[in-house]
Amino acid sequence: MMAVFTGTYPLKLDLKGRVSLPSAFRTHLPENRFFLFPSPSHDALEACPINFMEKLQTAVMAQTNLFSKEEDDMAWLFAESRDIAIDDTGRFILPGEFLSHAAISLGDTIFFVGHGTRFFIWHESKLNDFKKKRTPPKNLKLVL
Repeated sequence: MMAVFTGTYPLKLDLKGRVSLPSAFRTHLPENRFFLFPSPSHDALEACPINFMEKLQTAVMAQTNLFSKEEDDMAWLFAESRDIAIDDTGRFILPGEFLSHAAISLGDTIFFVGHGTRFFIWHESKLNDFKKKRTPPKNLKLVL
């Protein structure tokens, strides 16, 4: 079953780069692991469970030509991803090399934002900028 991440949770990143994962998100990660990468579309970090990354890999292999530019572009995501382990207390270490992409500093309050099958980690100011630019969707039409 695919995880569904919902809600927004502010949490403090300590001076050693450790932070607790919201318990509502941990319940969707039974392996106590997730993949984390710099978002290709936002000044934030994106995270997903292992099964999502496996499905993404399968889709890339099925829908791109081997050794093509399109495959190389998608492979960037795998190259930049880190396999993150969650400890027994629900904490993990945010990789230092990712902090500048999301304008996060040690000691900041960061925001975990559910995005359905994935979740984002935002610095408050970047999240506020994103919210200002976004308008509520109108006339959504989904077929379930």
